[in-house]
Amino acid sequence: MKQRQNRSGLPKQKMPEEMVNELLAGLKASFYTGLQDGEKRFWWERSLLLRAITHPAREMEPRGMALPWEEYQGMLRKIIGTIKVHGDVGAIRSPGRYLLHAVQEHWRLHWEEYYERVKTLRAATEKEMAKLGARDSRVQDRTVEDLARLHKVVSAGGGRKKGQAGRGDQAKQGELF
Repeated sequence: MKQRQNRSGLPKQKMPEEMVNELLAGLKASFYTGLQDGEKRFWWERSLLLRAITHPAREMEPRGMALPWEEYQGMLRKIIGTIKVHGDVGAIRSPGRYLLHAVQEHWRLHWEEYYERVKTLRAATEKEMAKLGARDSRVQDRTVEDLARLHKVVSAGGGRKKGQAGRGDQAKQGELF
């Protein structure tokens, strides 16, 4: 598949939605294909899968860490590969929950390794950009920032909150503003 190019002739970067959908398709093929009602369960657990995909970004953003999409995707593929090799995929009752837990545990144990990798990558990039004479030596890769924003949306929850049930008609005029 030929990669699209932008006006400057450089390869066009994928949009976050495309990247996430690519990962979701891989997860669906890996964990939901052989399950009874696999299609239905995939859509039922899609929000858990999105939380699993975006969890590292949620942890990285406050620390000022940024990884290119290829590195981020590689980290997730490593976790998925470990599950396939060491886990009993057929015995997993809720692949979404299982994957979210696996990603959270992997991050808890290995976040410092990723932090060191990001520091090394950033230093090397800034050094090369300085050699080229670029004014702004920081490369703007918004992958982590975009995925962290998606995590906030997915994790926000919805619907009515406790304590609000039945108050719709009984709210006083003064409480509305």
